[in-house]
Amino acid sequence: MASYVDMKSFVNRLEAMAFAGFDTDEVHAYLSDTLIQPSSLDTYVSFNPTRYARNLVHKSEKFEILVVCWKVSQGAPVHGHEGERCWARVERGSLRFANYREISEKPLVVESMGEPVDGGRGTWTVPPISTPWRTQTTPGRTLPASTCTPSLSTNATSTI
Repeated sequence: MASYVDMKSFVNRLEAMAFAGFDTDEVHAYLSDTLIQPSSLDTYVSFNPTRYARNLVHKSEKFEILVVCWKVSQGAPVHGHEGERCWARVERGSLRFANYREISEKPLVVESMGEPVDGGRGTWTVPPISTPWRTQTTPGRTLPASTCTPSLSTNATSTI
């Protein structure tokens, strides 16, 4: 069973992991075993009526944490996280995560890498470092009015 922590404790634990080198397995275990208390997330939940919103929680030399919020039917475009390790976890609502393989850069052509993954609260994903991916609210499912997920990004060169 997952334990709950407030946002400050979540950030502090990740800072300690960053200081120790950001061991991937340790981050995976922490994301699997720990949820953010909903009330401590509320400060960072803000929506944009026309596109998803990126709300900064923490930024340091080693990593940043964003709470990214989508209204129903909003999504992020296909994009990459070149040179970064990135984790995303659903805190409210549900999302669909999809990975793509880049066929060509100019013009940009991508193809799907398997089936999209639908996830609800506590579901987390690790987009491949150099693979484009897309996030959107899950179609065809009953959703609350919105979805938000903290996104933890680290720059691989500064954490090794």
